[in-house]
Amino acid sequence: MERTLDPDRLRELIGSGGNGLLPTPERLIEVMVYGEIGLITRERREEDLELLELVGWFLFGAAASKLALEYYSVPLRRQAFQVAGHLFDLALRTKPVLDELHRARLCFASQISYLRGDLHPNALAILRKTYPSGIEWQMVLDAPPVAALQGAILLLGGQVRSLKARLLLIGSEAAALRERWRVETLSNTLLGAAFDVCSGLAALLRFQERGDRASLEQARNAFRSAAEIAFGDPVSKWVGSHLLDLSGDLEGASVWTVLPPDVPEAVKLAFTQQEPAVLTLWPPQVEFLGGQERRLFAPGTRRVFLASPTSAGKTLLAQVIVAAHLGSGGRGACFVVPTRSLSTEVSRSLRRRLRRLGVTVTQSELLANDEPLTDLPQGRVIVMTPEKLSFLLHADPEKVLAAFDLFVFDEVHNIGNARRGWLLESLITYLHTVTQEADHRLVLMSAAIGNKNHFIEWLTIGEAPYSNVDSVHEEWRGPRRITAVYRTSRGSSRITRPVKGKTSVRVVYPLEGRLSSPMFGRVNRDLVITEPVGELVHRYPDASLTGRWTRDEQTTPQYRTVVPLVKELTEAGMVLAVLQNKKLVETFALALANRLPVPSETPQLEALLEEVTRALGQDHPLARTLPRGVAFHHADVPFDLRARVEQAAEQGVLRCIVCTSSLTEGVNLPVHSVVIVQRRDHEGIPLLTPSQLLNALGRAGRAAIETEGVLILAAQGGETDDQVLREARPPAHELQTRSTLTDAAVIGALMKLEEAIRGNHDALFESKLAHAEGFVQFVWFLAAQRGGQPSEVIATLRQSLAGQQLENWSAVEQAVSAILQVFEATAPADRQRWARASTSLSTSYRLDRIAALVEADEEIAGLMGVDLLSRLFALTLPELLELSEVQASLGPSRLDWPHQRFLDAWLTGGGYQDLITALPELRLSVGMAQKYAYDFLEFTLPWLISCLLDRVQARANVGWIMWHDLPTLAALVRYGVPSLSMIPAVREGRLTRALAVRIWPRVGLESPEEDIKAWLRAQSVPEWRGQLDLSPYDVETLLEYVELPLEPIVVENMLQAQLTVENLPQTCTRVECVVQTFKGIRWLSLKCSDDQQIVVDFPVAFMHRALELLDEGYNLTVHTSKPQTLVFSLPFIQ
Repeated sequence: MERTLDPDRLRELIGSGGNGLLPTPERLIEVMVYGEIGLITRERREEDLELLELVGWFLFGAAASKLALEYYSVPLRRQAFQVAGHLFDLALRTKPVLDELHRARLCFASQISYLRGDLHPNALAILRKTYPSGIEWQMVLDAPPVAALQGAILLLGGQVRSLKARLLLIGSEAAALRERWRVETLSNTLLGAAFDVCSGLAALLRFQERGDRASLEQARNAFRSAAEIAFGDPVSKWVGSHLLDLSGDLEGASVWTVLPPDVPEAVKLAFTQQEPAVLTLWPPQVEFLGGQERRLFAPGTRRVFLASPTSAGKTLLAQVIVAAHLGSGGRGACFVVPTRSLSTEVSRSLRRRLRRLGVTVTQSELLANDEPLTDLPQGRVIVMTPEKLSFLLHADPEKVLAAFDLFVFDEVHNIGNARRGWLLESLITYLHTVTQEADHRLVLMSAAIGNKNHFIEWLTIGEAPYSNVDSVHEEWRGPRRITAVYRTSRGSSRITRPVKGKTSVRVVYPLEGRLSSPMFGRVNRDLVITEPVGELVHRYPDASLTGRWTRDEQTTPQYRTVVPLVKELTEAGMVLAVLQNKKLVETFALALANRLPVPSETPQLEALLEEVTRALGQDHPLARTLPRGVAFHHADVPFDLRARVEQAAEQGVLRCIVCTSSLTEGVNLPVHSVVIVQRRDHEGIPLLTPSQLLNALGRAGRAAIETEGVLILAAQGGETDDQVLREARPPAHELQTRSTLTDAAVIGALMKLEEAIRGNHDALFESKLAHAEGFVQFVWFLAAQRGGQPSEVIATLRQSLAGQQLENWSAVEQAVSAILQVFEATAPADRQRWARASTSLSTSYRLDRIAALVEADEEIAGLMGVDLLSRLFALTLPELLELSEVQASLGPSRLDWPHQRFLDAWLTGGGYQDLITALPELRLSVGMAQKYAYDFLEFTLPWLISCLLDRVQARANVGWIMWHDLPTLAALVRYGVPSLSMIPAVREGRLTRALAVRIWPRVGLESPEEDIKAWLRAQSVPEWRGQLDLSPYDVETLLEYVELPLEPIVVENMLQAQLTVENLPQTCTRVECVVQTFKGIRWLSLKCSDDQQIVVDFPVAFMHRALELLDEGYNLTVHTSKPQTLVFSLPFIQ
């Protein structure tokens, strides 16, 4: 925005103005600023509307002219297109009434401008903003210019399915007209230009989807014919001309051009034919994938570092890297993300993208610590947290390196996190050092790193810097940004209120909400919310109002004054509001919901409300806010529901999500505005680091969804606007990611530890290591891997990020030396076993003692399955509660809960409500029960039981353990399902625990998973809902669960299937296929054309593929081959 509103730059584009035709740069800036203000306030200045278009068309014509480079340099021409697109964008969004031809012309011109101005995602977004409810199609015969424009904006807007359906209709229309008029071509008619444009669009789409160069030439010939035809309407000729000029840019940004020829065709099809289709790559993606002689795909490029702002398209880049790697014979990909929410999003997007390659994508945390390492599969993607990868590497690094030869680490700025940073750094360090002579590849990504050179030098192999590293650091982003500060000020009026039973009085002033921004400052204006946003209350000793006043507790809290602002912002698009803690999040959401009207009904919102009410009850705050389109997101909301909230946001059915900072780390949501309600706590301590704040603000204006984003930071205390705005644009030195090993507290802890160990080796196991615990564990692991050689351990540590940043290594080296002395003094079997465990060293030491208790117990030997686990837990619970991991998982408030009763209810398959019922004295909420299950039963406890059983197995006197499958025992705790046959489905995240418990009894508790899938595929969606009482989200999960792998669509392959319909009415002489919907879920049914009654619902096995092909533009025909048997064909119509 700053560059766009630079008067000197504008003067280069339009001159000094003031000649009666074009405005001065200062006047144009005023028009643009008021246009942006109008998007927020829904106000418009009538005198500006025509000027937006006037200057837009001037810049568009000048930049698109064949002589443009005689007047503009290449960068200036690009900016001319950018400003033109911006002006058309504002005109589309602020003009009150536009006829369809006018609207389509502006939309098309804006798309062309954005594309040629290198702002590709805005070309996608402007279609969504212009036609939020979709386009009302017009045929060529009815309105040739409109038909041509609509087809073009669908292609440039990436609406492939709609375009295909439209082109099929227009193809049928053209065939009918040729037959009626008895001509071979329509090019020589008045409709010729429009039909040529549509023909060119079909050919261009074929190139973009399949890489067919002949189709690209056909497209150019068709566009050229449309532009040069003697007949035809001028608008269609104009469209053809611009598409012809643009075809070269589209070719250059195509997947088929950018990706090297040796990337398999199936990989490219996975991006061009799988929704959302990628027809055009964005400039940073083109540079990264195709620049520098395509170093990314070179065999020698084994380290990749990618730093780019949020919404610059790095998620797609990661997908390309993973797909190309696996499609070219890679063994497997490990994708590491910091949070469970991001894990869900990444696995979902990768699953959609890679399904046509036959690649299985498994979500990380749902693949728990119980998984036997022998089952680590090849040829798949596993998305996991750093903790999960740490477990796998400690247990068997060789098997991990055999299963995965690509490791992708997202959000690597978290290396600087005091709590989890060293774990992430140690994982990357280990993988980097042990794979330098192998073919493994490491990819590091972040949107918020200010010291990228440290990372590049860290990843370098050998002496030559950058020799094996491909790095891109891009500041590019598509949507423009408006950054503003929100503050309140005291109004001039006042009311005096007596204090009941006191001599003191309250003086009440209204609070005004005011929004200021450097952009608004260009027209000397702040935005003021007309209604008071709260009250400022002063309390005086008496009615004279002469004494010293104090701030009264009835003053509206700061966070409540932001509610009216968020209400206004929801009119422009979805808002993300970030607050300090869970209680404030819920209070804010309820206050906002009470101010908003009930939105129009949407199936997706109804489905979410049904799911929430079923899980939490109708009185839960989330069930009370959702009817107004407001949701909240924090750790006490059950994880499944948090995922549903994120999904509803993706579908665009929410007005606002109120959250803690947990949702701001990497999750891509279609948010228009981000409001940071609180940046500091009551003591002034920042709640977000500069990197976290940058990530949160980066959610605003999602690329391809919005053309602009609004970032608002609420001022707290006496902050000036400049102080607040500086936090929104932190300098590079504040975004530096530093190794936690350089922290003074860590160095101090290592020095104390070294001193303690010198006096007593047991201090290593008994001391509260705090800051140094992760470091000690890593050194012990390295010692086991390196044969206890101090020089090799130190050499590995020096290849960490700390090796680039820590100047004095003496404290580290002395601590390592002390730890290795203990390592050498430990029995070889013990030190290797402790190294294999991903627990802390002190916990490994104590688990050996706990295993001795199990060995001495006489009752446990004769028990099996759940009974064995229940006894094991009862026997070891007091000792388990002393372990540091358990104490960290439960926290002080939950240590004395009745854990045995919880576990017994969990092991029988009980849900959260069953846990609450089992312990009525605790008065738990569903969120509290869910958090306990997630923190302890699903992760910490099975992990520790797995480690404990490993210790028991190692003891020579415990013969009964050989009869048990140890990973399966741990899995029973992890999943709490009553049948071992359910474990594979829930282990890999294909089914939720609740769904598995509901489905399996229908077929048989011990039934194998394939029998369950076969039973589900034979049912129809209505049968699922009737028999299993499923919510719409459950249906969606099952549809994905039973889905068969799909091959890329080939024109010659026609899908045919037969379906026997029992009791088909004899009066039914003709049937037709209909797509039915319920709360966003679609299924296929057959309807009798005679009486319009549904004859049969399609079984899921056929319906899935049929819907896919129908969406791709194929036609479905139905005919009877013999009584009660119908044959379905899906031929392609070109």
